[in-house]
Amino acid sequence: MYTPEALLDIMERVQHGNKNILEHCRRFSHDELHRRLPGFGFPSVQGQLFHMINAEQYWLMVLTGRFADGETFTEQEKYDWTIANFSDIDALEDYRQRVYAVTVDYISGMTPEELVRPREVFCDPGVKEVQIPVHVLMRVATHYFHHRGTLAAMCRTLEHPVPEAYAFLDYPLHEQPPFTEHQEQ
Repeated sequence: MYTPEALLDIMERVQHGNKNILEHCRRFSHDELHRRLPGFGFPSVQGQLFHMINAEQYWLMVLTGRFADGETFTEQEKYDWTIANFSDIDALEDYRQRVYAVTVDYISGMTPEELVRPREVFCDPGVKEVQIPVHVLMRVATHYFHHRGTLAAMCRTLEHPVPEAYAFLDYPLHEQPPFTEHQEQ
């Protein structure tokens, strides 16, 4: 059985690497952060960073019913879905923290039974699917690792390789939380 506590620990460990890659990318000039690199789905470092955070926000909006028929988006949600609003690392780090806070609140409000209960959700306005919340959240976690690997390749291409240290981007096995602002508060 999945528990909110175990899922929060997993997500906290995922956010550790997310924070690390954002901090690593602070060294990039504006040009490097936005340079289009061939061969990557989201062709800039800034685009990759935005996409991986935005995907977490999307799935939390799905799980919390933000795409139900007749819903309108808040001004903040409209702002968050505009990549140009996140043109530097400070803006992306703020976005990461805000989205992660929603994730923590969502998981914290769930019971183990609710996490594994299939439920109908709107994935887009008017488009319904049956999803299991814990599977959606684990998909968010694994999605981050995919894009952090892509970002590591992009950083090498821009001659700013990420550190070789095992725990920098990988899932931290031995380190203990707190890693990020969630448990430090």
